[in-house]
Amino acid sequence: MLFKIGGYQLLFKLIYGCQHYAEEGVALLEKAAGQGHVYAMYMLGGHHGTRNEFEQAVKWATKGAEAGFPKAMLSLGCSLDEGRGVAAPDLLAAADWFRRAAEAGVGDAAVNLSQMYSLGRGRAWRMPHRWHHPRHHPHPSFLGLHTIT
Repeated sequence: MLFKIGGYQLLFKLIYGCQHYAEEGVALLEKAAGQGHVYAMYMLGGHHGTRNEFEQAVKWATKGAEAGFPKAMLSLGCSLDEGRGVAAPDLLAAADWFRRAAEAGVGDAAVNLSQMYSLGRGRAWRMPHRWHHPRHHPHPSFLGLHTIT
């Protein structure tokens, strides 16, 4: 595949090319990422992720996400959610990156965020369990409703 980024050609043969082209592709991606090309940052993160080099994948996904590339935001959110390439899963940060990516139009991020929320993950506060069942709703006086006699 050939991508045109920033006025020069970027050779990208990481996955389907032979080892020689893969090394050349990584070098060109690193050059482009060093010049601030967010798509190259995202692709480097993906490349390192496929090689199980998760710390490097998170490094490049973070750079791409902080630069505003929506798919890098999704990738970083997944890494934070699953705890790959980081010390421990960070559900609040994962939910935040999913939210940002979803607001930028990435549908998979919206799905991931809704799944997290439906499971009660990625929130700073959870409703007390006793309020989930109709028998355990607060007393009407708690809601400001009083019986008139």
